[in-house]
Amino acid sequence: MRGSRSTQQTTGLTVNSLVVFTQTDISTGSDISLNTGTGQITLAANKTYRVLGQVPNIIASGANIRPSFCWYNETSSAYVGSAASYYQPSDAAGFAAGGGLSELILTTTQSTVISYRILSSGSSITGLGGNSDFGLTGSYPWFDIEVISGYSPLLNGTSGSSGTSGSSGSSGSSGSSGSSGSSGTSGTSGLTFTILNNVATRLVTANGTSGQANAESTLTYDGVSFRMLASSGDEGGELFLNKPVTNTSIDTGVTIDVYQNKLRFFESGGSARGGYIDMTGLENGVATNLAPYRYLYVTRLNTTQTIPSGNWANTDIIFNNQVVSRGISYNTSNGRATLVPGVYRISAQLAWSAGATYLIQYSCYDSNNNQLGPTVEQIQPTSGSNNVSSGDLDFIYVVSSTIDVKIRTTSTTNALSGEYIRTDLNTSMIIQQIG
Repeated sequence: MRGSRSTQQTTGLTVNSLVVFTQTDISTGSDISLNTGTGQITLAANKTYRVLGQVPNIIASGANIRPSFCWYNETSSAYVGSAASYYQPSDAAGFAAGGGLSELILTTTQSTVISYRILSSGSSITGLGGNSDFGLTGSYPWFDIEVISGYSPLLNGTSGSSGTSGSSGSSGSSGSSGSSGSSGTSGTSGLTFTILNNVATRLVTANGTSGQANAESTLTYDGVSFRMLASSGDEGGELFLNKPVTNTSIDTGVTIDVYQNKLRFFESGGSARGGYIDMTGLENGVATNLAPYRYLYVTRLNTTQTIPSGNWANTDIIFNNQVVSRGISYNTSNGRATLVPGVYRISAQLAWSAGATYLIQYSCYDSNNNQLGPTVEQIQPTSGSNNVSSGDLDFIYVVSSTIDVKIRTTSTTNALSGEYIRTDLNTSMIIQQIG
């Protein structure tokens, strides 16, 4: 691979800074890759490489600028190979330096990253390459790296020096299809490949022109997230999923997109059958459960609930039979259900056996006996009271942090110990998460 810069480098010019090669001039195989954003070069494992690099000239401010450049092994954190050192013409130094190339022979045992760095500067460097005292052509930093040992299509196998595609074969460097032949890389039918708008993290798509591809500015992948950045007016990113070949009634396919504040998914053909989620209606911190399928159904079974003495005021109601539950735990010993954050519908019914006319009231409470729901009153038909009540508890409650809830009589309940909660009628509690 040969790479270089096409413009002067004017930033990152202190000691240990990288010479940033911004373009690949020619490359064969996949053993060598260049990061054009940082100038770092990655070498494949188990190869031996010859590495050359040079900064042909510099721009500096001040006197006695004594820059030197050297290859740096990023993987082992060490300078390697020979340095190229320079003096200014006006520098009255007592020594000498030959300048020239920085050269390195490197054998890798693992994937290895190298870079060409400023080893020393002496004073202020303001530019690498582009010295107007000389012609600008060829004045910018460059490197040349070759695989000289280990597997190489130019050295081994059928493409080796003596193979049919070797340097002396019909497809070799001097053959009709070789690099110098009529169909070679430098021949009339040779292949060149260009990526237009080449910027790091952009994904490449075909553009219909042979030897070209386009790096899409609205389609990127940074190693963590895939991003679709196209947007226009009310429309944001969009993804299309083709329909199955068989056993489907979907028209054309399914589109997922962002429209105004909505995340939509719908059929791309026909009448755009589908749905959406309004992001403004959801909780911060990704706290809205879009599939709140939690529920609980408990009853009183076999044994009635009684009290040993006194009255029923401030007494927890115990449903001792858990009929069905998903995602909501219930303790049949103390009558408490545990609710995680969400929106719930809570309902309860109590069937009493009362020997006299009593005021019986109950509601839903938390474990600290704070009342959460409305008060429900039950009145015997023969009480002579003008009050009318269904006797059913039914309300919606928003849970912001995990709590235990229970059904409990109020402080005004005056039923005595002779009364009890029946099992043969509908004594039950139902909790459903609805949001």
